[in-house]
Amino acid sequence: MQSEHLQQIIEYYIEDTKDYLNRSEKDLLDLESLLKDREKMNGLGCHLKSIKGGAAMLGLGSIQSIAQCLEDVFRAIELCGSPIQADQKLKDLLMQVFYALKDLVGHLSESSGLTDEKAAQVMSEIEPVKESLIAHLNWLVKDSCPICRSEIAIASDSPEEIPSLDDLQSLIDELSLDSSST
Repeated sequence: MQSEHLQQIIEYYIEDTKDYLNRSEKDLLDLESLLKDREKMNGLGCHLKSIKGGAAMLGLGSIQSIAQCLEDVFRAIELCGSPIQADQKLKDLLMQVFYALKDLVGHLSESSGLTDEKAAQVMSEIEPVKESLIAHLNWLVKDSCPICRSEIAIASDSPEEIPSLDDLQSLIDELSLDSSST
């Protein structure tokens, strides 16, 4: 009975996630417009949070990790305050990460499901792309947002790499000093 119930939950998750991905893809393909529309950005953030949260609940670490990366990217863009220039490299890297997420969800919906091997393969292929995306985004943010001088932090599974409250307070103090001096 429990496995039937779990399978039903997974089917609901897949259905909702595919819907979120389809809506998000349309927005991502028109990235310039997305970055200028706070409502669309908020919608994308909600979709990514839902995908990430459902994946966490179901123990789908690979899907959770990629959704977290995308969520962090858009949160960093939003926190920048001033619009960044969405160049072709940013679009390409974002879409590669997005399509890796879509690929994992596609495998999850197949009768064989998302195997650990397939998840590991996709994650090993997408990890360098995620790193390139973060590096490029850091460059774009620093270029278009003079107040944002710290690098974008992407959530990590490692507790040592998670910023502490002291780190957050230091960042707030630094931003307060920067904005009061301008």
